[in-house]
Amino acid sequence: MGLEGRRKHLLALSQLRLEIERPSARIADLVAPINDLLLCEAFRIVAEGGNAWTTHVQALHTVVTKFEQRGQHLEGFLFRQVRHSSLMQALVFRHPIALGPSYWCKRKAPSHGPEALVQLAVWLPALLQEADLACSSDTTTQTSAARITLRLTDLETALLAWHPTETTVETTHVVETNHVDQDLRPNLDVFGRPVCNAPSFVARLSSSFHQCLLLELRSSLLDLKATQHKSTEPTRCLTALVDESAALARDGINEMIGMSGSPISRGISVRLQIHMLKRWYSRSRDEAGLRWLVQTEKRLQDELSYINWDALLAISCHALLWLVTKP
Repeated sequence: MGLEGRRKHLLALSQLRLEIERPSARIADLVAPINDLLLCEAFRIVAEGGNAWTTHVQALHTVVTKFEQRGQHLEGFLFRQVRHSSLMQALVFRHPIALGPSYWCKRKAPSHGPEALVQLAVWLPALLQEADLACSSDTTTQTSAARITLRLTDLETALLAWHPTETTVETTHVVETNHVDQDLRPNLDVFGRPVCNAPSFVARLSSSFHQCLLLELRSSLLDLKATQHKSTEPTRCLTALVDESAALARDGINEMIGMSGSPISRGISVRLQIHMLKRWYSRSRDEAGLRWLVQTEKRLQDELSYINWDALLAISCHALLWLVTKP
């Protein structure tokens, strides 16, 4: 697998050099090889390590911006790929998504499903940053904190109204690995399409991502409430909601590990959720939860010794893109 990563990396570099030198290159001609380089960053054999994957995401933003100024627009699956990586970066580092949320919501969102969830998610990172700044500043007024709280609450309401499919699915439950039919597991690699189309997998992966968005949002609400009230009484109910989101996020990680087929599919399906849940367990001092999470993460990393674990953040939950796209 490592050698395959090197081969893909060399091909992507060659293609990118070729397109850069071509005066008539279109936006897709440059975005595609840069996106391949981003995917290659997941292979330890060619990875630059650390947060180098963010350099490739930034390169995508630069290309898109340059061509947008020329009147060329990114469309279709490549649009969703770049949006996905941009969203992952924004959520990990808690800063506004590049090019702004409105850019990534060009078409009317459906009322349910992965696309609807993503179009809600792109608005969250900027609010997380605003909440962080408000909580860390000594000059934050009650009015400004209340304004950010209201915007977060509005987004929370929209997220709570979202469903993974047209009808509400039953409460999330943990699926044990040995109880899942091997034929129903979508085996994905970093570059490949799924072996099968699995709507239930898409719905569960969407739900897992959804719970982590609520976890991030509610933990920021909790911080803001704490700055607005000297007493801890008003925050107790919200703390219970955050703990509930954390418990559901943990169940979602277990479930996705059970439903995913190959080790790389498991890693991609839960990398972001692990990152977010670790942040909450660390700040809430949940030693038991953190110990479980560290053990789970180590087990996945041991299975993926050829993978740059940090770079999986860029493509975490990436299966949504493949599974909802018809071959």
